[in-house]
Amino acid sequence: CVMFPFYEVKYFNIQNKVIRFICTLGPITAFFRVSEAMFGFMPAHTVDSVSNTMIYIAVPVEVKFNNMGPMKSSWGDAKGNLIKFGAFMLLLGAYSSFLSDYS
Repeated sequence: CVMFPFYEVKYFNIQNKVIRFICTLGPITAFFRVSEAMFGFMPAHTVDSVSNTMIYIAVPVEVKFNNMGPMKSSWGDAKGNLIKFGAFMLLLGAYSSFLSDYS
């Protein structure tokens, strides 16, 4: 399950570095979050319950917690963040395309 994205990239012969990065982001993030938990460096409210810990480890983006659990965001915030993420991914793809060597 953890190695599936790496085999997927190899099986489908994905060459684009940005898409390879996106495909393998989940297992790498989960590895660092689990090592963070093993050595006791998790944020304060993530250890309050098992569900908070699972949400923190499973989601590769930053999750804000309060005393009641994960904080809810509005649809406007989600839409704005998604647009910003898409714009930065396009910019990163363009930089990657311009700066890579074509041999």
